Amino acid sequence: MSDSEQDLRFRDVLVVEDEEQLARTLGVALKHLVLPTRFASTLQSAREEIAKRVPDLILLDRMLPDGDGVTLCQEIRARFAGGLPLVMILSARSESPERVLGLDAGADDYLPKPFSIDELHARIRALSRRYPSSVPETKSVEGLWDLNSDTQQVLGPKGWIGVTQLEFKLLEKFLAHPGRVVSRDDLLKDVWGFQWLPKTRTVDFFISRVRKNFEIDPDHPRHFITVRGVGYRFDP
Repeated sequence: MSDSEQDLRFRDVLVVEDEEQLARTLGVALKHLVLPTRFASTLQSAREEIAKRVPDLILLDRMLPDGDGVTLCQEIRARFAGGLPLVMILSARSESPERVLGLDAGADDYLPKPFSIDELHARIRALSRRYPSSVPETKSVEGLWDLNSDTQQVLGPKGWIGVTQLEFKLLEKFLAHPGRVVSRDDLLKDVWGFQWLPKTRTVDFFISRVRKNFEIDPDHPRHFITVRGVGYRFDP
């Protein structure tokens, strides 16, 4: 099956890139994947595009005329409680500390420049594969916790709440293994798809967001429990 024949389930992509030639190249690459695409060349114009309609996926350059793309990534993660876009940072800053900085800001992937179009396509396909169209058969736990993949909502103590695709994948992992301790490394592999395991607080960041959404008292979590030195345990 060719790239263009795959259903990537992204219906709106925002490219934030100030270099015109690269923006055109990205546009052609996304057209090959049959992905509707919008463009912005600054942080401010990206904010305006997001205000018009929240995209499914953002390809975000780091070095923009009015600031660092990491700033926008942080704003996105802080602003939206549900339905967040996926963010892939594109950057010439390829050193490990720079990648970790981007991931800790909430990015779903970090693609160093220069990159090939084949690699970009593969990364986009990988992001899409992390979020299956169906949920596991055992999706309801003790009659309360439930997942609805059609509406991207999760039923918890506070009722139905919309979550991001990445949060949905994270919750799928926990609900499939209630009462079991899940390590940070396993979460990075199974949810984020990492083959290499960076030193990062990305998992902790997303667990904090999940607690804010679903715990009655996020400072004293009842359901998403930290197991020091190991990872987390989901108690229904």
